[in-house]
Amino acid sequence: MIKITDRWLNIVDTVKVESFLKIVEVGSISKAAELLYVSQSTLSGRLSSLEKDLNVMLVKRGQGIKGIQLTQKGLEFLELAINYLQLQRKIEAWSQQEDLTEVRVSIPHSLNTYFLNSFYYRMANERILPLNITSHWNHTIYERLHTHEIEMAIVSRPYNTTNLQTYQLFSEPLVIVYREGVADYSTIKNIKRLPRQQQIEFDWGPDFHIWANEHWPMEELPAITVDSVDLLLQLLNMPQSWAVIPLCIYRQMKDSMQLKRIDVVDPIYRALYVVQHKSKTTDQELSLQLFIDELKKELKDKESQGLCVTHFD
Repeated sequence: MIKITDRWLNIVDTVKVESFLKIVEVGSISKAAELLYVSQSTLSGRLSSLEKDLNVMLVKRGQGIKGIQLTQKGLEFLELAINYLQLQRKIEAWSQQEDLTEVRVSIPHSLNTYFLNSFYYRMANERILPLNITSHWNHTIYERLHTHEIEMAIVSRPYNTTNLQTYQLFSEPLVIVYREGVADYSTIKNIKRLPRQQQIEFDWGPDFHIWANEHWPMEELPAITVDSVDLLLQLLNMPQSWAVIPLCIYRQMKDSMQLKRIDVVDPIYRALYVVQHKSKTTDQELSLQLFIDELKKELKDKESQGLCVTHFD
């Protein structure tokens, strides 16, 4: 059994441990290298170096071995590696706790509930940073930013304002869906043939409206426009109805709601932007940067699942 000792803590490199866990997670060095944005040789080198540091073999090697197969030591180390990284994060959070202020963030309901819910769980569970998360529409978000009720927001419709910094963080794919047994658009090949008057519409931002105007005349109106994702999903019970929703919602609800997806030639995306104050106190800067760094890690993971496209290095 591998034991955690002072020597073990001193020699283990966090990057090597994270690389090992990613290899095990995806079951392939080549796939892990792609997700970590490093070469396959670099990742193989990290694994070999980690084995040398620990003086054990973690992964079986040899002809005829397909994929990743852990040795007994590798299986034992797997749990230790997970615990080690969790402990390291907790120590880092604890060491900064006195300096970290609460970060107040406002984000649209659909992102909070269906896209970032697992991120919030991790942040809270690992006590990384005190957070205050609210859901609001664009105009309310900007009001709260101007009155300094929040430090940061994510919006789909950025406004030009002198005291705020705005930049695109990621794009979220949208898909066209309907309920099996309620509607049937399985034979649709041309999106323009979808009946606009049967659409349950939600405002997904400027990019969505540009896409819609390219496919239907502006005088053709949807059956109903709503400002609630929950209501939109309920209204898909209407005969022959269809809607556009983010891919993350489709994946979470497709089985329980029997949702069917209509494939399109040109993917639909909505752009999401970070908005924050240009001037911040030192404490706010530290906490906000930690939040953004953790959010970027989450978004890179979501990107590997096809749930978004990031716009940062």
